[in-house]
Amino acid sequence: MTTTIPMKTVPAVPDGEPPASAERTGPSAQAVTIAAAAAAAQLEPGLDRPVRVIGSRLGSALVALVLALGAGGAWVGWGSLPNTLSLHGVLAHGPAPVLARADVAGTVLDLRVRPGDRVTRGQLLALLRTTAPGPGGTAELRSPADGTVAGVLTAPGGTLPAGAALLALDPAGEPATLRLYTGSARDLARLRPGQSVLLPLPSGTVRARITAVDPYPARADSLDGALPLGESDLGSGADPVWTITAVPDAASGALPPTYGPVPVDVSVDLGSRRPYQVILGTGAGR
Repeated sequence: MTTTIPMKTVPAVPDGEPPASAERTGPSAQAVTIAAAAAAAQLEPGLDRPVRVIGSRLGSALVALVLALGAGGAWVGWGSLPNTLSLHGVLAHGPAPVLARADVAGTVLDLRVRPGDRVTRGQLLALLRTTAPGPGGTAELRSPADGTVAGVLTAPGGTLPAGAALLALDPAGEPATLRLYTGSARDLARLRPGQSVLLPLPSGTVRARITAVDPYPARADSLDGALPLGESDLGSGADPVWTITAVPDAASGALPPTYGPVPVDVSVDLGSRRPYQVILGTGAGR
């Protein structure tokens, strides 16, 4: 037996017409699409301009950075920096002080002069008590040259062997010189005759040239009292101290008159150095 199921007839949709569901959603979607397009049209020019500006500035900054690095590299490789060494010293006369020495052993009984006094050759400087023949058991110490008393090496009451120095004199008849001192062997290795020395004075800067570098040091205590320098400048006790002699240039200007050693601080020109040499610790004088 055959059962027949009734079928519901669906109306045909004419060509070109959207289905009913499309009629409900189509206008809304179309409006959203139109609004989005309008918003993009408004925003795109405003967004594009800052992006272009930032890109341009960034490019300029990169170019400037490259140029700066290039210039810095060129300066490090080919630039120059001053290279100087500071030293303590004295402006005095002659290459070294003149020492007044005792002819005989004895004890310092009396000093007739003090540092800064100007003396003449043959002038009485001190009296010594001695066992050697002489009136009252005394001996006289007289000045070996014209000059200025620079320092007392043995105070009254001190004993002296024969030939020991009692006083240091700055010889007035000798040309003006710079006596420079260093306690550093490393600094000594950087110094050589011919180097330029700058001496700042109230009247202006005086130039000098190193004429001698003593390769053999003296004991710091052997210079104590002979020069108007502090202990920190020369060291103490058996500390080694090297002497460097410099002579002012004739064309550098007249030096002020000095009577006795005057403490000074100078700069020695060691020659320029490349910046990379400073970084690496190489080059002239290091």
